[in-house]
Amino acid sequence: MRSQLEYFIDGEGIVNINVADAGGTSKVCPEAGIVVEIAYTITSAATTVPHTFDVMKNNQDTGVDALLPVTLQGGGGLMNLTGQVEVADNDIVRLISNGETGNTPDVYFTWIIRR
Repeated sequence: MRSQLEYFIDGEGIVNINVADAGGTSKVCPEAGIVVEIAYTITSAATTVPHTFDVMKNNQDTGVDALLPVTLQGGGGLMNLTGQVEVADNDIVRLISNGETGNTPDVYFTWIIRR
C-alpha cells in the first residue's frame, strides 16, 4: 500500500528507447518532494539488455540514472534509481534514453514522488 505522502505523475512515454537521446515529454511537479521510484510498462517489443535513462530536472542532467531491467513486451515494474532527485514546486522532470537495447521497445512511465 502506498503512503498518502506520495503523489504520481502519469503519462510520459518514449517510443523506440533503442535510440540514444530519445526523450519523453516534460512533466511539471506540482509539489516539492523526492523522486522515490519510477514505474514502467514496456510495449511493442521486449528489451534485450538492461537499459538506463538519464533523469533530467529543469532540462539539466541530475547525474542520476533510472535502471530498467530486461523486460518482456507487456511487462512492467519499478526502475531503480542510482541516487536521489529532489524536486521543488514547478520543477520539470523528464527521462532521456541512453539507447542500450537492441530492438525497438516503447516504454511508458509513472513518476512516484514523496512529499
